[in-house]
Amino acid sequence: MSDETYSVVLYARVSTDDKGQTNETQIRELKEYCKRMNFTIADNGDAIYQDEQTAKNDKRPAFRELKGRISEGDIDYVVARNQDRISREPQDYQNFLNYCKQFRVRVRYSDNDAKPETPEGVLFDSLQSGLAKADNMKRSTGTKKGMATAKLNGIHCGRYIAFCFSDEVAQNQNRIQTEGEHRTVIVSVDTLFDLARQGYSIPKAAANLGTSSDTLLRNMRAKGIEQEYRKILEESTVKGMHRKRVDSNGENGLKRELA
Repeated sequence: MSDETYSVVLYARVSTDDKGQTNETQIRELKEYCKRMNFTIADNGDAIYQDEQTAKNDKRPAFRELKGRISEGDIDYVVARNQDRISREPQDYQNFLNYCKQFRVRVRYSDNDAKPETPEGVLFDSLQSGLAKADNMKRSTGTKKGMATAKLNGIHCGRYIAFCFSDEVAQNQNRIQTEGEHRTVIVSVDTLFDLARQGYSIPKAAANLGTSSDTLLRNMRAKGIEQEYRKILEESTVKGMHRKRVDSNGENGLKRELA
């Protein structure tokens, strides 16, 4: 081991899939690795970045901070437990290596000797990234199968719907939220048409029902009643204008209009 010291940053990550593991465990391992390698953790030992979420993408708060710290140009190495702590997606992982390369920063792992900048390291990284990708696909397939089984058993998976016509409640019963702030708005077509007869525009009708105009319009189009609603609204508007003229002109005005 060389007497030369190197400035490093540590990156630890766990997700909900890492049952029984914590970032504390990883950080302890990384610190022991740095001690063996004569690495000095930057920022007086505080350059430790940790996330608690999936690595299926690189949109992680601490990971972004890590990249910002790398860009300052005074870091020699990034140290993580293994490749899939950085990313489980091969392309995202390679993008990170390329990013580090811009600032002459290398990546090292506490549980294997891979050196990404060497031909052997490239081969090893490709294998590790491929395994992580395959594991992601396997988990995703398992999740989809689980959701399909749940659906067959009448168990809701996914988001509840915001709006439902009353004659469609039965077919959407597992997607309707009946309690709470975000409960599903349930309305009959007749009730909706009554609002049109009262002169309610679609945005005003949506506000009256307690939903958004986009949601109401989308459901009206799916139901095929948008044009009928607009026709009723137009007729009610014309009648309203007629009554208004009668009220302003009086009975004689009405007779002149009918003559």
